[in-house]
Amino acid sequence: GIMVIGDPRGGCLFAARPGDDGSVGLQNQIADGKDQPGCVDDDAAAGQEITLEFHPMGTDYLGRDMLARLMEGARVSLFIGIVAPFIFVLFGIAYGGFAGYFGGLADSVLMRFADFVVALPFLLFMILFKIAFGIGPGESGIFPMLIALILFGCLDTARLVRGQVLQI
Repeated sequence: GIMVIGDPRGGCLFAARPGDDGSVGLQNQIADGKDQPGCVDDDAAAGQEITLEFHPMGTDYLGRDMLARLMEGARVSLFIGIVAPFIFVLFGIAYGGFAGYFGGLADSVLMRFADFVVALPFLLFMILFKIAFGIGPGESGIFPMLIALILFGCLDTARLVRGQVLQI
């Protein structure tokens, strides 16, 4: 396929097409009436795919850019690392606030459930979630991971919020 990036200096778009031997070379086309190396016409949209003439982190044995692979893998990690804490704090505030405000039997039941979940090892919990969600080998387990992190993380927040609500 074609990989397209924009040139901030000249307004033209660069394109790189992989060759039959696995090498990637810049295509030389005319843009805006000028013959500039690497420019393609305005039909290509900037941001479709990004390529670099050099590989700052090198390539693997198949010639794939390691920086691009690292950035692709970081998307999932950053998604889980940012979204999960945000959700479990919100869920923990609601859970702990509910338990502390109503007290009595509701508080006892909610906190015993929290004790039960905290007593489970996280790895066992993740394995059970993968089985429950039907995630097979090689499939993405982002959603079960997100749910497990929310269930495990919200309980600490819930205990803190419950304590503050009981103190009021």
